[in-house]
Amino acid sequence: MKINLKKIWDNWKKIAMAIGRFNTLVLLTLFYFLFFAPFGLILKLFRYDPLKSGSKKKNEKSNWEVVDTSHSDFKSLKRQS
Repeated sequence: MKINLKKIWDNWKKIAMAIGRFNTLVLLTLFYFLFFAPFGLILKLFRYDPLKSGSKKKNEKSNWEVVDTSHSDFKSLKRQS
């Protein structure tokens, strides 16, 4: 009686792949509905727009914002500790 280990290994890989697909689908779905969806709803509830995508005026062509650098201390930027 000869055991064909290659055949067993190939079948195991198919089973493991199916289990992995199922786990990924279940875990990612749960993660989305338990974390991302409520977080997005909370942001919408408080009307917070971190990308400022709704603040662009109709006549503006860019979202560029001018930053005032007159108060920054460039020596402190070199010291990263």
